Amino acid sequence: MQLLPDAIGSVFAQGETDWELVVVDDGSTDGTEQWLATLSDDRVRVFHVAEGETGTGVAGTRNFGVRQARGEWVLFLDDDDRLYGQVLRQMQVAVRDNPDVRWLWGARWMTDGEGVLKRRENAESLRVGPSSGEQAHLAAAKLVTSGLAVHRQTFVALDGFDEALCVSEDRDLIYRLISHDHPGVRLAAPTVWFREHDGPRASDGSDYASKNASDARVVEKNRAYLAAHPQVFVMHLHRVATRQRKAGDFESAHATMREILRIQPSNWKARRRWMTWRRHNPSMP
Repeated sequence: MQLLPDAIGSVFAQGETDWELVVVDDGSTDGTEQWLATLSDDRVRVFHVAEGETGTGVAGTRNFGVRQARGEWVLFLDDDDRLYGQVLRQMQVAVRDNPDVRWLWGARWMTDGEGVLKRRENAESLRVGPSSGEQAHLAAAKLVTSGLAVHRQTFVALDGFDEALCVSEDRDLIYRLISHDHPGVRLAAPTVWFREHDGPRASDGSDYASKNASDARVVEKNRAYLAAHPQVFVMHLHRVATRQRKAGDFESAHATMREILRIQPSNWKARRRWMTWRRHNPSMP
């Protein structure tokens, strides 16, 4: 609740006026419902649902919001972030200039918990599709949902976010969009002020075992795409290995390192991690 007014205010601050804002209040108990009731703009549609009623986790909540949306495009915004500048206008221009594009994102301004600028991600405009270079695919694999815009009918046709995933649902969606020949564009300008804070986040460091299982599911679902893009595959597997190790599953972490080295025998990061983890865990195979 403390940060939500900033997020909603950033939508009202857009120069464009032809938008609708779908707010999904998923079981809040902190006064959010009462504050949302003070919003009197017809473009704001609020849905109060019991916790878990929208589906499973954050993916289910986002899917629920998309099902309520009526526009051609949806732009995801987490309640602790803010839209940057006049991003709606910039996205309209990008769609006009790229009529076949089906998803858009941009760099992020990273802020602390108080909203004070810490750094900006480096980015330049690029296009991502099946025939794009590996650097474009790597850039797309690093995006996050907040600030991502997707053509609504395309999103629905792909069954939206996978609700079996508690993390990496954004990467899974992007892999599937590209695999189904739906091109994307990264804007040179940022799309969001992304707040890094100590409060609860979907990406916090708890329950590594479940999060590792989600990353492993993403690999199995998208193995053909990942095999065609080895740098993306290796980056994803490093994430899997980190969570395996933090979950205490050292045998699986070591096996993941072996898979990385099978894909890229000279991957220095995998070799360094292998040797380091072996020193700390001599019983590893």
